[in-house]
Amino acid sequence: MANLPESPEWTAGVYQIERNDLVGGGPDGTANKPLRDLANRTRWLYQKFNTAFDGLGWIQLGIWEIGLEISLPTQIVNYQGSWYRYAGNLDEPHVISGVSPDDDGSWINVNVGDVALRSELAAPTGFLMVGGLQVIRLTLANAKTFERFIDGQRVYLTDVGYTFVYNSSRNIIPSHAGSEITSDDELHKLVSNGGMLEFDDYDKLNELENLSYTQYQAKLRTNKPIKMISYGDSITWAQGPGGGQMSVTYPAVIAGVMSSLTQSVWTSQNQAHAGDTALAHYIRTIKDGSDGDISTIMLGINDIKAATNNGNVPENVDGDSLYSGKNFSVVMRKFVARELLRRRCVVLLGTTQFVGGANISPMGNLTEGYVSWVYDSAVKSVANEFGCLFIDTKRDITRQYGLSESAFDGVHLREEFISIMGKKLAAVFMQQDYKRPCVIRQGSVVLPHVFYTPVSSNVTLKRNEFTNGTSPPFLGAADDPEAVGVMLPNDPVGGAVTIAVYIKDDNSLIFPSFHAKGPWMVDMILNNGARQPLYPSNVEIPTILQDPDYIVSKRSISGDTSKNRATERFSQLATAGYLHVTTAGWHMITFASGQNAEPVSLEGLVCDSWSNVKNNDINGGVVGTLFRRDSSNTVTGFVTGCTTEVVGQFNVSMASLVTDHYRVDVEYTEDALFIIHRVVFKTTNSFRILFYNAANELINPTSFRVTVIGGR
Repeated sequence: MANLPESPEWTAGVYQIERNDLVGGGPDGTANKPLRDLANRTRWLYQKFNTAFDGLGWIQLGIWEIGLEISLPTQIVNYQGSWYRYAGNLDEPHVISGVSPDDDGSWINVNVGDVALRSELAAPTGFLMVGGLQVIRLTLANAKTFERFIDGQRVYLTDVGYTFVYNSSRNIIPSHAGSEITSDDELHKLVSNGGMLEFDDYDKLNELENLSYTQYQAKLRTNKPIKMISYGDSITWAQGPGGGQMSVTYPAVIAGVMSSLTQSVWTSQNQAHAGDTALAHYIRTIKDGSDGDISTIMLGINDIKAATNNGNVPENVDGDSLYSGKNFSVVMRKFVARELLRRRCVVLLGTTQFVGGANISPMGNLTEGYVSWVYDSAVKSVANEFGCLFIDTKRDITRQYGLSESAFDGVHLREEFISIMGKKLAAVFMQQDYKRPCVIRQGSVVLPHVFYTPVSSNVTLKRNEFTNGTSPPFLGAADDPEAVGVMLPNDPVGGAVTIAVYIKDDNSLIFPSFHAKGPWMVDMILNNGARQPLYPSNVEIPTILQDPDYIVSKRSISGDTSKNRATERFSQLATAGYLHVTTAGWHMITFASGQNAEPVSLEGLVCDSWSNVKNNDINGGVVGTLFRRDSSNTVTGFVTGCTTEVVGQFNVSMASLVTDHYRVDVEYTEDALFIIHRVVFKTTNSFRILFYNAANELINPTSFRVTVIGGR
């Protein structure tokens, strides 16, 4: 008996034996024709099945070994580094009996298939076999030695944790050879083919700023040391008239003030360098090895000078010159990103006020200051992108100081002014959470409560011990509760309590509310004693009030009872409990107590306007009243009493007022007879009232009311 011959072909149909066919056997016999068609189709399908399996994934059985069993066409065996599959009949499993594929029947080498391809794709250079630019994963070490990057290739450095982009040049400003770098930093990784990988995960930096800021807050509020790193040019470096460095720098002043007013020890590391542009400073400090909790950066003046040729070509601020506003923004973005990757929160400062050397520009030496807003705006935009703080130095720190007050040559700061600026910048950090400052306006009331006000001290804060004070009760509706506030230090050592504020308006007067039940004494200090501007720009302030005796930064206050807005008089130049703050911006008010200064609590700050104080306290506004009937007196405010010695003559006593400023209004409404009065012998603390009838004789009215207006 023989089998039918088979041919792998797909016949159009299966033959049907007809009635008149001669039925005969054999390979070509009519009886076998339908079977032959079916066998051919089966063989054709079998071949297609095997071909399909060739394109599927392989099952690796391991190294060639006699006795290894093959049961599927997708199983492969490795022989001397190459993979083979069995191409014979697998109706029954095939057992390897030969020493090699050539000695064991029908075997096919499959290294030309997808096994090799998969192996190549898995290699570090496998991405080159895929069309387009893919994000590839490499270690930094592998990336540095790889030489087949193309521009724009994105690389995730697995041991760095961020994505970078390949740049065939090493210029941090595109197309500017003058911006080439020669060493790595957090944003740039130089590779062996002459290019570099540039940081490209900027959207993750806001989170880094948040984390570093939280850590800074935690250290500050738990009295741990704070390390501040400061970058900048000659302003931060403090270049003096002879070109050398002055003995005081504003970063050092900040650190000193913070250390003295809080329980954290601050240190400053000044990385500034005179004459540096932002680009030069970035490259100079690319591997400075600094270690800190917070970085401050103030740059831009030298970029402006370089871009505009000292103000003579201001149009160069626009465009693509190396120091244009656009490229300054590129460098500052990298500068901030680098500091954030160093795990520091960042504070950016705008430029100080300055004049330039232009002699052909229409605006003359004001040109550079005018275009400085372009560079300050770029810095502010970078701060906004990453969630950092931007300090507008000109508006919020040096506001209203004359240029001659601040700079000895129109640019570089005077030594006295460096101290002023440092102390006012310290007021920013005294906010504790400087991203959410305590903002006050004229009419605001500040309660010294740690829940919602930045209250700091160089000793342990103590809650108010007094009850029924001028502020709301700390515990709400409890019986006789303590008022909101803090006790000022009263021990053999003494100490200070500071409240930081951001004042929205120029010419604001701050009146503290003190609560005491006996003698006490305290110094009230604005911005750690930093001098206020000599010439505040407010035409309402009379010339005499521009005298430093009035606009001071420190007052010594004492008393034997409570003091607040209602008790204090503007005219008490040396002792009144208020501060006239001439400029808006960042400020802090410190209440310093000496040894055993006696108990007194600080229960609030009231912010009033100069116009209101002038109109109500000095020229208008009721400061006290007296109502007298028979020998009975009822007094309010600054009026303290009334006596009489003869008919028609009454002596009124009061607290000290300015004689030329207060007025006395007298009413007597219970008498129908003709009565007139005169006010005579006005002094700072008393005056006399005389009453006359129609015969010009002294007479006592049935009653009278006196209202004292102004004079405070």
